[in-house]
This record gives sequence, C-alpha cells and structure tokens, in this order.
Amino acid sequence: MSKITLSFEIITPLIMSGADRDEVELREQSLKGILRWWFRFYKGAELDLKELKEKESEIWGSQEVASKIKITIKNKKLSSKKNGKDYYAYLCMNDDRGDRYSRIKRRAFHENQKFNIDFYFLPPFNEKLRKELETTLFFLSNLGGLGARWRRGFGSVVIDGYHIDGKNLEEIKNNLNNRLKSFSISSSNRDFMNLSNTSIYLLSPKQKESFWYSWKEAINKLRDDFYRKLKRQLGVNRIGIGSPRAVSPLIIQIKRNKANLYYGVILIWQKWELYEKCIEKMQKLDFEIKEVKI
Repeated sequence: MSKITLSFEIITPLIMSGADRDEVELREQSLKGILRWWFRFYKGAELDLKELKEKESEIWGSQEVASKIKITIKNKKLSSKKNGKDYYAYLCMNDDRGDRYSRIKRRAFHENQKFNIDFYFLPPFNEKLRKELETTLFFLSNLGGLGARWRRGFGSVVIDGYHIDGKNLEEIKNNLNNRLKSFSISSSNRDFMNLSNTSIYLLSPKQKESFWYSWKEAINKLRDDFYRKLKRQLGVNRIGIGSPRAVSPLIIQIKRNKANLYYGVILIWQKWELYEKCIEKMQKLDFEIKEVKI
C-alpha cells in the first residue's frame, strides 16, 4: 500500500469535535468531508454532474464503493489550552467584546501547532489518484480551512509543500494565477460553488506591499472593515441563502506566507443574487484587493 505523510500547520484557531462539542478532537471523518468539498470545487468546473458523482465516489467512497484513499491523523492530541487555560475561539470572527459576543465561543486548538496526516492509497495505485489528492490539498491549503466556521476565517491550515508563497500580494496573486491556468473549465452551469462560477480575491492592508502581522489583526480587520461594513452596504443582517439559512455564498479565509505575514482570501459565488452589488461595494472598502484570474 502506497503512502505519503504530510505536515499541517494551524494558522487560525481550529474548531473540531465529535458528539461532545466541548471536547475538541481532530477527526478523520471531518477532514475527509472538507477534502470532498474541495474536490467538488475544482472538479465541478470540468465534469458534468453525473461524471462528478462517479469520480467522487471512485476516489472518496460512497455507500456502495470503498474510498481509495485512507486517512490517518497522527499526533492527534494537540493542545486545547494556552498559558494553562482552556483555549476558546470566539465564533463571531474573533469578536470577544462584551457579553453579546464573548458568550458565543467554543473550545479550539490554538494557532502555530502542527500535526501530520498519513494518506494511504489502496491498491491498485496509480499516479492519477495521487494527482487528484495533491490538487485537492492545494486548494485546501491556499483557499480553505478545517472544522467549524472555516468559512469565516477559522481553521486555516498551511500544508507543507502545497502552499503558494510570495513577498507581496501581487506576487502571491501571480503565483496563484499561474497555478490555476492548468485547470480545465468547461461549464459554469452549476448550482453549487466551484472553480467555474466563483470569484477569488486576495486582501491586505491598503499600504503598498503590506500585510497583517498576526492572524488576530487580520481577522479583526476583515470582520469590522470588510464583513460587517459589506453587510451594512448590502442592506442585509446576514449573508446566506434561503430560509432556513443555507451555506454562505461568501467565504472569508486567512492565509500566511513564509515570512509569517498574513492576508485575506475571499471567495464569492457568482450566482448569488447580490453578487454584482457585492463586488461593487467591496471595491470601495479600504483594502488592497487583487483578483485571482481563473
């Protein structure tokens, strides 16, 4: 059985648990769920729905077919304490100001911790299978996160060997552009977010060639000066689709370069009814904004 072992580093607090929400734990099932999501994100731009379901089942498994990739998280027992105290993530994008927000929290794994994952390829192994996994990990490392509230900045991870770097936002954008040119896009007729119908932006402070110096500074600025201002300008109390609330058409993540400097990643679903207005209002906010071309 072929195997690769990869190192993951937590960039922003990671909220993950089983049945007991007060007990944090890294879970293979949760990890496989987000890998499926990113697989559909890039593969959904290339295959029709029937082909996509067949390919996903073939690689990640279904009720009828076993997954070809087995995942084992090593060194699961990361610390959910910091300075001897239980560590909490404040779910309103790190807002712990006053009782209204500070009560909305969950225990989490704190930033700057690392864990390893073994990926086993069940026989018969082929290089196409490895490539599909590596592509999925590329999207997770550069655009996504793990666990609860990953669409609002939490659970960001950087995977060693799969993360795009750059000295400034323009360089990171160009490196991402060059990587995304290799993907095939044949259709945008999808009712879910995928590479063909999602706009991707990088955000940093307005000052030229500037980043944020910590994840807290990044998430606080993105919360107050991006997310909340954007909602006010759009005239909405929340950003979600349908009633009851469904998956958000707006994803906000935070990433870091090798110099330990932080920037924002924004994904916006183009089929959202407020998409055009959102793009217009976003461009007027006080951020350096770079669009990643697909």
